[in-house]
Amino acid sequence: MKRKTKGTLNVTRIAILGTNKLNNWKSKELDLIALRLGLLRSDIWNEFGSLKAWGISKFEIDKQLRSAKDKYQLTAKLWDSTLYDVIDDIHLVQAACIEKVLKALGQLGEAYRHILANTNRSSPARSLIISISS
Repeated sequence: MKRKTKGTLNVTRIAILGTNKLNNWKSKELDLIALRLGLLRSDIWNEFGSLKAWGISKFEIDKQLRSAKDKYQLTAKLWDSTLYDVIDDIHLVQAACIEKVLKALGQLGEAYRHILANTNRSSPARSLIISISS
């Protein structure tokens, strides 16, 4: 979209509706599109938001869902952009989870090393930590 500058504010044009007032038909049509997009997003999150999407590319997921495209009655452009956007969001959440787990494991490893260094060899805690970490 073209950016226009009005005074000192930047304004982005989202849609050209042709009239100054949004008529009833256009409003209902936009509400219907928003509802369909919301259903698509919800269904993708419900199906692929957990472990099912780990390690699968968005193109592979697109192939799996292509048969259900007619269910939502969306244009190809809206379908593709929404699908890829949601899958990218899911993969982003997964990457954040991996980072948190690795960070927690790193801190846990440091705690284990600290305990091992500060306990005597015959301590039951030491043998427990060794058995857990192996």
